[in-house]
Amino acid sequence: MFNDFRSGWLASVLFAAAVVISHPFEPAASMLNEARKFSGLHEIRNNRALRAMLGINPARTPWCGYFMGLVARKAGRQPPRNYTFARAWTTFGTSVSIDRAQPGDVVVIRTSRNYHVGVLSDLSKQWVQLVGGNQSGRVQQSQFSRRSIVAVRRSGGLTAALTAAATSKKACSGTARLRPSDSYCLER
Repeated sequence: MFNDFRSGWLASVLFAAAVVISHPFEPAASMLNEARKFSGLHEIRNNRALRAMLGINPARTPWCGYFMGLVARKAGRQPPRNYTFARAWTTFGTSVSIDRAQPGDVVVIRTSRNYHVGVLSDLSKQWVQLVGGNQSGRVQQSQFSRRSIVAVRRSGGLTAALTAAATSKKACSGTARLRPSDSYCLER
């Protein structure tokens, strides 16, 4: 039984590696693409849909971290521990200097006493454009001062793809199952 699981898991990982090698994986771009799919959703007008996706009432809870958790999972990434807090995203992926930032990187900014997180869309000498949740009560692209940037983070491509394949429901079917809160397979 264990050998069946191991061979299924191994086949999934090898398949993911072949896909990544034959089709270059753009991890940062996929985060931006996923975030943009939700553009325009408003915390009041689209409250029911956002509640279902985020698991909280966005009209009563700061929700930029919740939104980024959704985006990361949709893009096949593992959100950081305590991802619901914007500041927790300073530990996501690997650190990138501001001058090497590219669209799709995760950016954490400081706004007065609070933190905010979003996906980098554009960067100039003075401004950073982020696509994120809880930006004027909705998912949208907003402009912030470049000086407010606290961290720029980038998720890994190959590692993320292999992890996603190894922990997918398909890889975990049969002799194992995937617990939604975890990123690994469990024996039945």
